[in-house]
Amino acid sequence: MALLAITVHVCLLSLYWTESPSAASASANPGKTLAGDERTYLEAATRIAAGDPAAIDSLWPTFYAHTLAWAGTDLRWIQTLQTALLILAAWLTWSLARRWFDDGLGADLAGWLILLYPPLVAFAHYLWPEVLHLTLFLTALTLVSTWPRHPLAAAGAGITIALCLLTKSLLLPFVPVLAYALFRAAGPRRWLNLGAATGGLLATLLLATTLLGDVQLAGSGWFNMWVGLRDTSRVSLEEPIAGEIYKEWRAAGNTADERDHVARTRIRELIDERGVIDTAWGQLSKQWFRLLDRRSYLTAQLPGGPLADIGQGYRSSAPNLETIIRATSHGLYALILLGTAWGLTLGLTNKKRPIHLIATFLAYNLLLFLALHVKSRYRIQLLPFLFLLTGYTVDRLDLGQAKKWWIPATTLSALLLWFAFSQA
Repeated sequence: MALLAITVHVCLLSLYWTESPSAASASANPGKTLAGDERTYLEAATRIAAGDPAAIDSLWPTFYAHTLAWAGTDLRWIQTLQTALLILAAWLTWSLARRWFDDGLGADLAGWLILLYPPLVAFAHYLWPEVLHLTLFLTALTLVSTWPRHPLAAAGAGITIALCLLTKSLLLPFVPVLAYALFRAAGPRRWLNLGAATGGLLATLLLATTLLGDVQLAGSGWFNMWVGLRDTSRVSLEEPIAGEIYKEWRAAGNTADERDHVARTRIRELIDERGVIDTAWGQLSKQWFRLLDRRSYLTAQLPGGPLADIGQGYRSSAPNLETIIRATSHGLYALILLGTAWGLTLGLTNKKRPIHLIATFLAYNLLLFLALHVKSRYRIQLLPFLFLLTGYTVDRLDLGQAKKWWIPATTLSALLLWFAFSQA
């Protein structure tokens, strides 16, 4: 498995840093071109490294830009650091699987999938905050799971959740659920531990804001809802409209509050125009397809993908390797969705408490992205939990259970595969 993981990393890095002869003649900078927010984060990090403010809109949290600045904005060093974080995330996932379920093949599989699944591995090479956010979240869960009654572990969980929120703000509405899970697990020290976690979270937010000055929680909710209601395609990177709406948002006022006020007004007008039922049906008919679609940011940046077609992504010309990457990514994803469906069915019917927490987190994301603008990139935070469910399936599935629960499990499997593979 280690050899396979090394092979995946080497292949993706080779693709990243090698360009085709035609690209080489057109550019002095070899490797993959930056896509989307990667430029925003790198430019902000460069300003921070030079001693200037990050100077980016409130739509983007700045902690990741500070992390890039601390790493020296050297891409190879950043990729090394994020690969180390990905290895840590794999170990944390394996540790959670052993503690929540069993120390068996399933736990090993859950951990190795972090290092084997190409669309996730590729994010260790990109300038997006997904790998940092993922590792921080898994660290918080591991601290609470390993030492559920220890105040220091609770405080550490609060600190890492705060850093999660400073990296990506998507977890903010889910914090009360995490607090309740900690409260239940802490036994007689529940109030002490809850206080320690809350103190760690608030102190970290305060210190980060004070010491770094321009660190902020992203305030992109209203903007993303405005975009999400106007998205039309079931595929996240087709028919993009976020750029045009961003221009509208910028022109709507001089401050974030003024712009958000206009966004809220536009959202109300859209809902009034369409009606609540038609709006809800419109979101149901596209949002989960966008989130779960088999295509990823990795495949979108390969030649022929929507990002590569507009000059963003890989400039290497290795058709055989690209075919292998696409086939492996799609094939593994199908197996992971099957494992997820069976893991949820077996775990929920057996009243396995960690499965309930995982199911709650997955349901939270599905509900959140019914309203907000969603891209396939946003499912990165879900992947460790899909891997955990797949590992649980490997350890717990037997013929007797398969016969007993095959109707709900196969129904859920078919539904997930339909969301992922039904779009041409």
